Amino acid sequence: MNSQLPILLFRRILATTFAALTIVLSVDFVAAQEATTQANFSRYPTVVLERDANFSIPNAAALPAAKLPPPVAPAPFLPKEIYQRTAKPILSATDLIAEGFDTSVLEVHQKDQRVALATVVSTKGHVVTKHSLVRDVPQNLIRFRLKDNVWSGTLVGFDETDDIALYALHSGEERPWKVLRTVNFTTPGRLKNGKLVIGVGTESQSLGIGMTTAPPSAKAMEKDCETCIDMGMTLSSTMKLTRVYPRTVGERLGLLVGDRLLTINRKQILSRAQFDRTEKEIQAGDLISITFERNGQAFEVADKVPALTKISKRDRWGGGPFSERRSGFGDVLVHDSVVDPLDCGGPLVNLQGQFCGINIARSMRVASLAIPAESVLNFLKRYLDSSDLAIER
Repeated sequence: MNSQLPILLFRRILATTFAALTIVLSVDFVAAQEATTQANFSRYPTVVLERDANFSIPNAAALPAAKLPPPVAPAPFLPKEIYQRTAKPILSATDLIAEGFDTSVLEVHQKDQRVALATVVSTKGHVVTKHSLVRDVPQNLIRFRLKDNVWSGTLVGFDETDDIALYALHSGEERPWKVLRTVNFTTPGRLKNGKLVIGVGTESQSLGIGMTTAPPSAKAMEKDCETCIDMGMTLSSTMKLTRVYPRTVGERLGLLVGDRLLTINRKQILSRAQFDRTEKEIQAGDLISITFERNGQAFEVADKVPALTKISKRDRWGGGPFSERRSGFGDVLVHDSVVDPLDCGGPLVNLQGQFCGINIARSMRVASLAIPAESVLNFLKRYLDSSDLAIER
């Protein structure tokens, strides 16, 4: 047994030495591999994608200062107004088109107050404007202005449905047909959706640029009840008020969110459909009474419906002011340009400089209306000879 001890000891020493040598060789191999890998990577630059000058990139700080890319100043954002359709940079892009109408658009004045725009439609000095804006202006007080030229006017005829009126100009220092230029009735065709249009004012000014949103149609904007009112209340299925809008009958009568509606003018209200039908029967100037429940108690309020509450439900979207007459037209072209009510009566043109119609109403936040050129031409032929009109065949 003892004779085997030196042999066993030798084997143990040999095994220990081999294991230690293996570890040393492994460490050296790993170190050599890392060195080789590092050498290979060092041949290529480290690329840092700089998405923003203010964006923090984690590995940027690990690079030597000499290899950092130069700081990039962020490009300044354009002013917010550049995205507004009535901003000067936007409108100035259409000035060349508007210049073609520099003597075709006039201001309509009652004494020194501008009440509308007018569009020159004949070679003998006839203009078309929005009838409801000028019908209450006495004939001896209405004036049509273009720069330093002022003319009086005589009403030739009007169309109640399309709300347009035709005037003959006279009594100016300059003969109107020597100064003014009529629009050309090129009949560009019935505009489709998505076509750019421009509202033109006086002195080659673009008033607004927009896009057609509906082809000419009598159903595009059906007639509203001109004397109906908006109760200004939103109801739940249990007839509780979930919202009371400002400047409406509901606010005028002191109704609050949470009140439960019981009756209107002694008629029991059991559903929202019944409320809508009852609301349509109420006119400005009527005496209205409402009973409602608040905190378990019944109350009754009564008042005369004021004219100031005669607003449309679509006005709740905001974006006014709107035209007082803005519905019930025979044939209208709908576009989303911002047309000031006092700019009605001016021309609407396309990017080719073709006359598309007369702006007749600002209907709501996203819709303005124009009487199409074809309808305007049909109206003019009732009173004027075709030879007085500039019609391109």
